[in-house]
Amino acid sequence: MKHLLMICLCLSLGLAGCTSQTQGPGPMMDTHIGGAILKEPAREAHASIYSNSGIYKTSDYGLFTQAMTVYGLTFIAKDDIPDTFLKQIGTTMESLFRQEEGIDSVQQEAVL
Repeated sequence: MKHLLMICLCLSLGLAGCTSQTQGPGPMMDTHIGGAILKEPAREAHASIYSNSGIYKTSDYGLFTQAMTVYGLTFIAKDDIPDTFLKQIGTTMESLFRQEEGIDSVQQEAVL
């Protein structure tokens, strides 16, 4: 699942050659997994972890001017990434963490 999320993040960022492997020592390796995923949360979890913000414009991420937070994970993208693609990422995230019978919701929320 971690690899699927990494792929979604890489695709939404438009990064070429992004991998989940450590790329050697450096400042990003101290704070990130695979140079892309933060090791520690950047902020407190949303009160309702199972939420989808929808796409919004932002200046918080430099060149990446659109963002969407789904189930606590923020996806960022440049303006040339179509809204339909970002919405599909949101749908994928929601599908990965379905709330249904047989799912350990406590464990699922801990992962999120």
